Amino acid sequence: NNMKAAIATGTENIDQYIHVKEDWPKPTLATAVDGKTGKLVSKLPNERHLIVKVLACALAPGDCRLFSGKTDLVQLPKWGRPYVIG
Repeated sequence: NNMKAAIATGTENIDQYIHVKEDWPKPTLATAVDGKTGKLVSKLPNERHLIVKVLACALAPGDCRLFSGKTDLVQLPKWGRPYVIG
C-alpha cells in the first residue's frame, strides 16, 4: 500500500531536494517508526498508538527551519533524510 507524500532529501534548495512522491510506503503500526527514538512504535513498551489518515497538510515555520539544515540537531528525525514533510 502506498500514499502520496512530500519528501525532503536534502537542505536549502527546494527545487532540488523536495519531491512529491506518489508511491511512498504507507505506514502501518507494524512499520511506523517513532521520530524521537528511531524505534518501531510496535516495540515501545506500554504505549498506545494509532495511524491517522491525513487529507491535507501545509508547511509551517518549523518545517522551513528544518529544511534550512540549521535545526537538524533538535528537529531532524533519528533516521535522518529522506523524511516526509508537513
